[in-house]
Amino acid sequence: MTAKTDPSPTPAPEEQSRRGPSWLVVFAAFLGAVVGVIVARLVLFGFARKYGFDGKTLWNYLDVFLVPVVVAAATIWLTVWENRRQLKDQQNRRDRELEIEGQRAQDAALQAYLDKMSELLIDGQLRKEEDRYADKRITARARTLAVLRQLDDGGRKRTILLFLREARLINRKERPRDCLKLNPPIVGLEDADLTNANLRHAKLINTDRDKPISLEGANLEGADLQGADLQGADLQKTNLKKADLTRANLSKANLNEANLNEANLSGAKGWSAKQVAAADYLAGTTMPDGWTLRGDKSPDGPTREEWLNDKEGRGDDAENPSPS
Repeated sequence: MTAKTDPSPTPAPEEQSRRGPSWLVVFAAFLGAVVGVIVARLVLFGFARKYGFDGKTLWNYLDVFLVPVVVAAATIWLTVWENRRQLKDQQNRRDRELEIEGQRAQDAALQAYLDKMSELLIDGQLRKEEDRYADKRITARARTLAVLRQLDDGGRKRTILLFLREARLINRKERPRDCLKLNPPIVGLEDADLTNANLRHAKLINTDRDKPISLEGANLEGADLQGADLQGADLQKTNLKKADLTRANLSKANLNEANLNEANLSGAKGWSAKQVAAADYLAGTTMPDGWTLRGDKSPDGPTREEWLNDKEGRGDDAENPSPS
């Protein structure tokens, strides 16, 4: 059986009034008015000629047509302009409504994530799960990756990361001496979308400074990490392309295989030359000492090897002071 299709609904009177009059209708109305004015004036000229008021020049006769045509043209232009303005206002209003709706949806997604994770922490005893493949750990990671993909605001991403840090779900696990494999954090952030996250001055280590975090494999491209405390953080294979690490604390941070292309490390604390040079990608990177390595932005800058050799030659490869 074929379902009946309801006819298109008739626009509400308010919607019709917002659309404004059609410029074609206005054009037809004013064209009629112009014709009426022209006929009336021709009748008057005929009357003037009949009763001896002749002697008009060509310009006088053109005046019969010129004034109403100019008035009509100006009116039509104003009508078209008004219609376009109304359409633009309606589009701007729709855009604002969509933006507000999108912000509300992101707030709802963030709140739902925090509520569910709180349940896993309190009722599900998530931190006690030792098996990395336990259902609760897999669920927590999946929810984290999913909500981060939904968010396009750096502040909300900051909220999630600080929540995970404070809940001790992304602590960097130290490798036992008799173990060949590193125990991953409870919620691994590999492939997590933390692009453009606002982490300025974020404390990404606990108060006792004995539980650094793991951001291994996370995507932090374009993130704001100015002044962030990353002491001991696992940044292995992390994408930090174009990230701002100005004055960040990098003491004992693991930068092996990280992508630091075009990142800004100016004034970073606690770093060593070999530690930074362990990153896989350093094209166009502004190093902690202010040098910008060779890349698209600095074709004449030193290479990684030249910069490292210079540091070793100066004997200042030791770890630089970290903030107190």
